[in-house]
Amino acid sequence: MKTTTHMVIVDVSPYDYLAMGSDDGAGAVEQHLLPSGRDALRFARQMTDAVWLINMQLPDMSGLELYHMLRRRWREVVCFLCRTSTA
Repeated sequence: MKTTTHMVIVDVSPYDYLAMGSDDGAGAVEQHLLPSGRDALRFARQMTDAVWLINMQLPDMSGLELYHMLRRRWREVVCFLCRTSTA
């Protein structure tokens, strides 16, 4: 039985992550690409069952701030924080 995993990617350059959405045969990954923390908070109202990948450097807040806001709303949120290299 195939299942769909929802992955929410919050990054100013979310399209860098498109390759992560491939289907491995066991289930599909549906990506939701968001460029800012504000967009992510709006989206979080409708998407409670997802894995979040959050860049630490967002244009409107830090990724850590977004993580804490999501945790206050949804205690079981699954988040991974990352930082992209500028080199």
